[in-house]
Amino acid sequence: TLIFTESDGAGAPRLVEAELPKDAIEDLLAFIVGEGFLDFAYEHPGEGGANDATTTFLYVNTKAGVNSTSADDLGAESPADRPDELRSIAEIVQRLSGLDPEALGGRVVGPYEYGEIALFVQPVIIYDGGPQPWPVDGVDLAGLAPPDSSVVRQVFTLADAAELLEVLPAGGQGFYRQGDRLFFVGYRPLLPFEENFPEFDFP
Repeated sequence: TLIFTESDGAGAPRLVEAELPKDAIEDLLAFIVGEGFLDFAYEHPGEGGANDATTTFLYVNTKAGVNSTSADDLGAESPADRPDELRSIAEIVQRLSGLDPEALGGRVVGPYEYGEIALFVQPVIIYDGGPQPWPVDGVDLAGLAPPDSSVVRQVFTLADAAELLEVLPAGGQGFYRQGDRLFFVGYRPLLPFEENFPEFDFP
């Protein structure tokens, strides 16, 4: 199974599910293992220190072994002396991003059908943009994220998240006010095997 993002026609990304044939998966895993991925360190911090840099997470489970890796800012222009592991991770990500299910003999099933969402809540001390009041009565942001917490992640089934999904726009990402406290909030579908990652960046 391959889950990837594509434009919904209006410029917004959506998750799509596809099926790949066994030989395509085996070739992909052989390439990843051949790059030495199973021996890579977990953390690969970015060199530029950009606050908005994207972190890429890779988790691979094969008969030869299992490993997890995170790498910051893979899209940045790489110097010639970029570490070998980081170059290999970038090549793996490029290969994954370029997968075409139909060209590989697979098929696109349709939109990814998920059963749970992950809600992220981060307390904010100062924000000058006039955040809107938190509109979901059934979710207590203050209870989820105490003042001294960083980013808090809470998983909801679709049934438990019905009010949240109905009231908030897709993703719901933005600043909200509840009582006298401010929060940055976002949610997304819970992805398969997500529990194998020690951490995830705030969306």
